[in-house]
Amino acid sequence: LGPCPDMVGYGMAKAATHHMASSLADSVGKPDGLPKEATVAVLLPNVIDTPANRLAMPTANFKEWAAPDDIANLVFQWSTGQRPQNGALLKLETKNGKTDFHRVSGTGLVA
Repeated sequence: LGPCPDMVGYGMAKAATHHMASSLADSVGKPDGLPKEATVAVLLPNVIDTPANRLAMPTANFKEWAAPDDIANLVFQWSTGQRPQNGALLKLETKNGKTDFHRVSGTGLVA
């Protein structure tokens, strides 16, 4: 969500993703838009713990990386109960192997 002057293309792709999510969220319930029951949310992980990332960054602290299973569990929880507000940007933060999310935008969870 901040500038990344050493990776301009990467930053542009992130900005485009945020804009696409905002546009999709705005379309919910509108004619030719997403169904009124839809929720658009963007997950913003720091680094996802994958074999490729471990190979590329072998000296990193893997306990600070989001495990794919943790991300899947969060999404599953949202599908069966409270979910993020439509249009929310959610930063995933992992500390000591535990992944949680913090809203960057959006106003909360909905039942």
